[in-house]
Amino acid sequence: MWFLFSLSSAFADSIKDVFAKKSAIHIDEYVAAWSQRIFGLVILVPLMLWFWPKTLDATFWHALIIVIFFASIASVWYMKALKYSPLSVVLPIASLTPVFILVTSHFVNHELPSVLGIVGVCIAVIGAYVLQWSKRTQGFFTPFTHLVTDKGSRYMLGVALLWSITSPYDKVAIQHSNTFFYVGIASILYTLILLPPMFTKGRFRSLIKNVKILAPIGFGQVLAIIFQMLAVPLTFVSYVTAVKRSSSIFAPLWGKVFFNEEKIKERLLGTVIILIGIVLMILS
Repeated sequence: MWFLFSLSSAFADSIKDVFAKKSAIHIDEYVAAWSQRIFGLVILVPLMLWFWPKTLDATFWHALIIVIFFASIASVWYMKALKYSPLSVVLPIASLTPVFILVTSHFVNHELPSVLGIVGVCIAVIGAYVLQWSKRTQGFFTPFTHLVTDKGSRYMLGVALLWSITSPYDKVAIQHSNTFFYVGIASILYTLILLPPMFTKGRFRSLIKNVKILAPIGFGQVLAIIFQMLAVPLTFVSYVTAVKRSSSIFAPLWGKVFFNEEKIKERLLGTVIILIGIVLMILS
């Protein structure tokens, strides 16, 4: 069941990313990030109220605060990444999140990977290299350094790092409450934290004007999060995140079909290699 939930989350995520990329081209990243949360509240608030837990301990609130702080930053960076770089480049970079989670999850959830899991990490890193294979002519390490020098890639690498912190604490928060309550209250807090910037630069007008593009981002995000959080309590955090990040396999395809992006073959190959590494992590 955890695999089916995670795979469903991946598909919903990939559809959401198409609309997010379309919005990122001409819509402010704060508006796009806020849209990920505000539209989904129509579904999440009733679920949160229905599944309200009897008690909430200090561990839950501690985990929630950590997640909200880092994930709010990640939401904006995610939209910036989509704005500045091709979909087929930045989304596979997000697939590196499980690599970082293998470290953070050890400290938070006391989950330690096997040798096969570590091999999977190494293969995933090779896949990240292949994503920028054409740039190797500028120097052997250029495909890696491009992750830092390219503006969009740099933002998405930062997102992967932040997600590696929040994902283990997602599990802690769910274990000390329940899936639907946690997702609901977290989304409300995201909305409140990102609300102040919405009062500047005509962002509310932009939201209303582009509601047909922005609303699907919010609803796609809701489905992706619910499926992800249903899977998290059932297995290792790194496994759930690894399968969810398989959404990046759609990135080169959507990039070509909807945005006519170039160098799709090497980006698809890099994505597949990353996913092979992820499969090895799962098998471990």
